[in-house]
Amino acid sequence: MLPLADAVFGALAAGLRGWFAEARIEIDPDRVPALVEDRERLWAMVSAADFISADEKRQMVGWAQ
Repeated sequence: MLPLADAVFGALAAGLRGWFAEARIEIDPDRVPALVEDRERLWAMVSAADFISADEKRQMVGWAQ
């Protein structure tokens, strides 16, 4: 469902860019109740991994710059 929603939202944002140059429509996975347990497991795993750098941890949770 999420990949389909991403595709639909991407197309909507592209259509809006004529009026709003920086239009972006995204799903925030942290706010999807069905994904809470998955996100909690990911955070626990990343937090416990002391053999990777802080930048690598950011990348794993989707905060890469």
